[in-house]
Amino acid sequence: MAEMGIAAFKIFMVVDTGRSYPHMPGIGVHDHGRILEIMQHCAKVNVPLMVHPHDQALMDVIEKEFWDRQQRDAPGLCQGLCGP
Repeated sequence: MAEMGIAAFKIFMVVDTGRSYPHMPGIGVHDHGRILEIMQHCAKVNVPLMVHPHDQALMDVIEKEFWDRQQRDAPGLCQGLCGP
């Protein structure tokens, strides 16, 4: 992908909760050793890496209220993060 001219890579530090929202299952990289390996590889190919930090314990508390209301969509997530 770097040879094809990709502008950057992005990884998400999410934990696989098995839910499909707000993040698809299986996309998270939360092993710090693996994240370092990815950073090193990106440095070798000279492509920036963006890391989307995610604290699952914090998100569990934030998500509980809107999940309890069955709001499993973008507006529900926004209300959970930003308030009504």
